[in-house]
Amino acid sequence: MGFVHLHVASTFSYHHGVTPPSDLVAAAAAAGADAAALTDRDRMSGLVRHVAACRAAGIDAVAGIDLTLLDGAGAPAGRC
Repeated sequence: MGFVHLHVASTFSYHHGVTPPSDLVAAAAAAGADAAALTDRDRMSGLVRHVAACRAAGIDAVAGIDLTLLDGAGAPAGRC
């Protein structure tokens, strides 16, 4: 397996991504990638579409999430 970008946001990462998962996978497949990742912020809403697009393109799907962590008072404490 070659290099795969692991920090990829789709339209499901409001204010951070503008491309639908299917278009992200199509671009990765066109570039010759053998896998594509989706790591939306604070949700996994696009995961089913991402996996379906990867299967259709014949490449491996990598799933992740970029979470905002909150402290005990509910204030943002960082990202993981």
